[in-house]
Amino acid sequence: MALPVSDRAYMLNPDNRDQYSIAQQQVIENLIKESIIKDQDFENKVRDVAKIKEVRDEFLTEYTKSIINPKGLNDYVAKVKKETANYYTKKAFESIS
Repeated sequence: MALPVSDRAYMLNPDNRDQYSIAQQQVIENLIKESIIKDQDFENKVRDVAKIKEVRDEFLTEYTKSIINPKGLNDYVAKVKKETANYYTKKAFESIS
């Protein structure tokens, strides 16, 4: 599977199967079956790698913006703080409900 990580994850996602021909779907199914035989956690690993790449790329974009525009760094830090606070607030709410 010499595809970029995000393309590989997209292709293996069952929700996207209708984007492929019947022959392609069979190839994808065979690939998944063979890969799961080798590694039971294959599908999760593909999704995880795609998510890591997405987050990494997002970080690099923001980092580049901060180098070009220092005010952008302050905006990015504020955004991350807000997202972190929202995440932990949601987790706290879920734990008490």
